Amino acid sequence: MYKIEDFIHRNFDSVETYGDGTDLRVNCPFCIDTVGSDDTKGHLYVGMTKEVCHCFRCGYAASWPKLVMDVTGFSFPQALGELYRSPDLKKFDELKGLWDDNTPSMPDVELPPDFEHLAGSNSILASRAIRYMSKRGFKEHHWKKYGLGVAQSQGLRIIIPIEDNYWQGRALLNWITPKYVNPRSESSHVLFNPKALKLPEVVICEGAFSAMAVGYNAVALVGKNPTKPKIDRLMKSGVDHFIITIEEGATRDMMKLADVLTGVGKQVTVWKYNQGDPADSTDYVVKPYDLRTKMEFLLKS
Repeated sequence: MYKIEDFIHRNFDSVETYGDGTDLRVNCPFCIDTVGSDDTKGHLYVGMTKEVCHCFRCGYAASWPKLVMDVTGFSFPQALGELYRSPDLKKFDELKGLWDDNTPSMPDVELPPDFEHLAGSNSILASRAIRYMSKRGFKEHHWKKYGLGVAQSQGLRIIIPIEDNYWQGRALLNWITPKYVNPRSESSHVLFNPKALKLPEVVICEGAFSAMAVGYNAVALVGKNPTKPKIDRLMKSGVDHFIITIEEGATRDMMKLADVLTGVGKQVTVWKYNQGDPADSTDYVVKPYDLRTKMEFLLKS
């Protein structure tokens, strides 16, 4: 889950504890703009268990990701990366080799014949795709690790390899329809980045871009509706803790998935996004999954 303490100690001097010793206080970097003078007495209080930050001098208030964004200028995906602490990759040698390799990943997928990998192409189409990815906060290591590319035959789209001869072509412009194109192959069982299911903690997203934004331990359902074959794969995996991201309009289906996973003994947490998704949104809540959480979200959806 999210952890703010490491970020605070890396980016602030004179970090002090307060209360029962679990929360932190630092000099507020925003007082100079609001009050007109620097804070020298540690008025910015940062909760360690609740995602809240508040300055009792200038009134600045924010969630943890918002604080990271305001301090660093990062996009939301980058801020999420600063805070989210996924399982230690060193414990999983078979995955470490895959993720440390700097050569482009090429999943076992039959891609369009004119496919060009973004990491090695100088074409105009590839350049446009790279600009699109960069604007959304993604870097070169993302398209290398996930084998992203383009194909002239698919127009202005990024080609996202999934698995088992299934891939997606995602439109680079909002007015292009359909938003996604897919090959004519069976997709009811496919997951994006399925190798993450070897880890103890996995984030479940709807789309591939959301999974890329979260990190190497995120899988994508490649659609809003979790099918039975996909649910079976999640249930039978060795994952101990699932974090389910719920985007607008998908609450009921994802709550059903949470019920199934808790029913087989998995620990489940939900990240509920009121707008957008993990790749571009800052409007979300994080809660352990239980009956109360389920009723709260269903009543609001």
